Amino acid sequence: MPHGLRVDMEQRASSYVVTLSGELDMGSAPQVARVLEPLVVDSAPTITVDLRGLSFIDASGLRALLRSNRAAVDAGRVLRLIPGRPEVARVFELAGVRDAFTWTEAADDRPDPDPTVAGGPR
Repeated sequence: MPHGLRVDMEQRASSYVVTLSGELDMGSAPQVARVLEPLVVDSAPTITVDLRGLSFIDASGLRALLRSNRAAVDAGRVLRLIPGRPEVARVFELAGVRDAFTWTEAADDRPDPDPTVAGGPR
């Protein structure tokens, strides 16, 4: 895949799923913020961001996701992340922000049956 980020969005019954593919970095973080901001402020109660297609994330990408998560919490919504590749998951761990997010293994409308999933990538 060439450098850059692809963002796909799907509306489900009571949620949105945003799938990120490529590199989430200083150049693409504003794009993610523009997509997530209206969703977390006035849309469905749950927004799921699928990180499985990410090949790279930097501090700017983390910051965009952290800000979106804060906006979701402030609006009474839930922003969930589907863990990505080990090298992407490791960035969350190294930055000490893994526990700031709600993690899920699925992009459906049901809650996770396994409470250990909430701990995020390890």
